[in-house]
Amino acid sequence: MPATQHPQFPHCAQRARRRATYPAATADLPRDARVRLVQIIGDANSEPPTPGLFPVSKSRLYELIREGRFPQPVKLTPGSRASYWRFGDVLEALEQLNGGAQSERAERHAEAVSA
Repeated sequence: MPATQHPQFPHCAQRARRRATYPAATADLPRDARVRLVQIIGDANSEPPTPGLFPVSKSRLYELIREGRFPQPVKLTPGSRASYWRFGDVLEALEQLNGGAQSERAERHAEAVSA
């Protein structure tokens, strides 16, 4: 990555940071597959943009988790920062949240992305 000058501190070089990109969650994923937050809520700023299964804000998703209406994230190792969700649990939560309508949209979306 090329180094650029910081606008306030021209003597300090800064490296351009790249956002991590993740593949879209598609219908061909097994139900026990692990998905990341950006695969659930999407990320329009990544390159290429990641479409989400449930396009809400991060704070709204964590609010649903606190209310018990969305599954808790899984940590692969104790103390790790990375959070994952089981794809099957996410689909079940979407079915319960919108009486099945959101889950059907998510599955159609996942099929369209995988095509």
